[in-house]
Amino acid sequence: MEFILIPVFILACLLLVLMIFTVPLYILPVRFAISVLRHDGSQENSLSVSWGTFCVRILDRGDERKMLFYIGGYVLHSRVGREVHRKHDDAKSPVPADLHSVAGYVTLIPQLIEPVGKFGAVLFDQTTFDGIRGWIRIGAGDAAATGMLYGGYWATRSVLRASKIYVEMIPEFNRKILELDLVIRLRINHPLRVGIAGIRLFKNPAIRNGIVLSKPQLKGVTQV
Repeated sequence: MEFILIPVFILACLLLVLMIFTVPLYILPVRFAISVLRHDGSQENSLSVSWGTFCVRILDRGDERKMLFYIGGYVLHSRVGREVHRKHDDAKSPVPADLHSVAGYVTLIPQLIEPVGKFGAVLFDQTTFDGIRGWIRIGAGDAAATGMLYGGYWATRSVLRASKIYVEMIPEFNRKILELDLVIRLRINHPLRVGIAGIRLFKNPAIRNGIVLSKPQLKGVTQV
């Protein structure tokens, strides 16, 4: 009798561990925040992906990229990278296309429509748009043109707010300028469903054939 209870106990432990991981993945949404900042000639883009108390944030300042890992609001780890631009990279001639690969892609594209469409449908169904907030300072360099832009903004302001777009426009009638500070928020309500759909997409033979076709193109790519 004891020999029978041992595998039952192991199976129960495995099911418990599986539930501990899968239930939060189904209940807790994954939230995305995309930030775009253009001000005083500087720019900064960021992408934040959070799930529960975990968060990953990527900051891009043009020549510097920083990746931050948070747990409960505290920075757990950070990585900073700088983009190095080599002059001889601009002089490289484009690599001629492999006709065999092109023919393979043409044959493969009709087979990709159905699996990619199913994944896209699941992703669209599970994604919720939480809104856009921020401001835009704009000047067309001409007072009349800027006035038309500002008038068009006020004419559609109620429609924008009904669509969760809370963006204030600040007109500059005497100069040409475009500055903005926007945050776009999205969330995936049930990430487990999207994950399952992604696994099915990856296991599709057409997708795997596409990965095989793309491998020869990756050989000539060098990372700095």
